[in-house]
Amino acid sequence: MFKYDITWIMQSYLGEYEGSRENADKKFIRAVKSFLAINEIDPRTQLVIASDGCEITHRLYYKHFKKEPSVKYCFVDKDTPKMYENIEGSTMQYYRGLPRQVARTIAEGFLHAYLDSDDFLMPNASKIIKANWNATSKQNPDKDFKWGAMTNWIENIAMNKWLENKEGQQTFGPIGESFKVEGLKSKWQKYSMNESEDTIFARGIRKEGDGMLINDGFYLRCHYHGIWDY
Repeated sequence: MFKYDITWIMQSYLGEYEGSRENADKKFIRAVKSFLAINEIDPRTQLVIASDGCEITHRLYYKHFKKEPSVKYCFVDKDTPKMYENIEGSTMQYYRGLPRQVARTIAEGFLHAYLDSDDFLMPNASKIIKANWNATSKQNPDKDFKWGAMTNWIENIAMNKWLENKEGQQTFGPIGESFKVEGLKSKWQKYSMNESEDTIFARGIRKEGDGMLINDGFYLRCHYHGIWDY
């Protein structure tokens, strides 16, 4: 029996690197608080923070969130490069996933979801995930679903103007009207994939087994390098 329905996994490195966001410490606190707002509505949710060798994350967790029963924490020593560092002269981006995998080993939820340390969850996030998962599972009782992928998410309105200047057909586009979000500056816009099942992510994750698509937006991307940073 699982203690929680959903565990969010947050890998956190709050130091500086090329393309990093400003005020990383404040955004980390904001991201955790967006989870806590969900937990107030749905106690069957959990957050596991995995510090990627980051002493800032370590300090902020123990200062602000150590006493939160729904928030667990682990520290993973950092012995590999930071994201975007050159590796042996290469200009390729580097993504370190070990802390995320360590976090999954101590997660107590049936479903695992992911939250970046500078992003934001809407208060209805767990409701949307569970409603989609339960409905799709009920409609397909013979399938053992291994994953769910979002087809809708929330961007800053700066994305609208950026797309206007891009040539060619886009794989995603805005839906509905822009709106304000409590606790965030500017306005925000829901976006939807035009061809969800053909995305690189969906093609790769299908190798894990049967999955489902979640057609409602609850995740805000608060930083897009060179376009917006909130």
